[in-house]
Amino acid sequence: MGFFINEHQRFSGNATDLANLASQSARYLGLPGDLDKINERIVRYYVAEGLVGRPERVGRDAQYGYIHLLQFLAGRFLVESGFPMQKVGPYLMTQSIHQLETLVMNRNKPNMAELLVASFQKEGVEGRSRVERNLLREVDHRKHDFRKKDRSDASRSDIFSSVNFSSSAVDQQRMDMSMASAASSRDSLDQLQSQIHQLNQSMQDQLNRIRYDMDKERARLREDIEHERLDRRKERQALQEKIDQLIAIVAKQNKEKDNE
Repeated sequence: MGFFINEHQRFSGNATDLANLASQSARYLGLPGDLDKINERIVRYYVAEGLVGRPERVGRDAQYGYIHLLQFLAGRFLVESGFPMQKVGPYLMTQSIHQLETLVMNRNKPNMAELLVASFQKEGVEGRSRVERNLLREVDHRKHDFRKKDRSDASRSDIFSSVNFSSSAVDQQRMDMSMASAASSRDSLDQLQSQIHQLNQSMQDQLNRIRYDMDKERARLREDIEHERLDRRKERQALQEKIDQLIAIVAKQNKEKDNE
């Protein structure tokens, strides 16, 4: 990893700087593809497609760093190698700097199972975040309605209290209305708390379902990987047997020639 660590781990620049450095690095590493077409537009395209993380904002400028360089090189290598772009992006987002360095320097290609796991994990996280945002938005909306109603009740109570009626009947009516308003507020608060509890329970149920689906998918992928490993082992054994047979045939032929 000396090339990256000694030369570019402190890299910082805009999209044009990243494109120029990526082109030089790709030539040094001998990566596939038309390196002359690497430019700032491709960098921004990779960011939009999720292969490269979003840059930091320094004022009005976009600032890229070392990890963005590694993500771009790794993403271009995998895409040029025939991997689907929609699967490459989630996979790269789960890789550390060391893993990206290893991928780029050694050209280690992931298998489809690894890409599927990364994609599923990303969808699970985004799904949970979307559910949580919707539920929190609903809770805030209901809280706003409750505060609005509570202020309306308080204003109505202040209006009645500011008017000085001499009639005892009017005083009694005012007291009754205040008590009714207080009771209504308590009922609304209880109802809101019940709705919040229901929303929290619903969110927890959805999260549990997502976790269950993820565990189930992981188990299925592990089985697929194990089956694939067994198939490869059988193929290697069959190939070895054929090689042994060919060696035996050649040895027999050589022995017959020697006897002649």
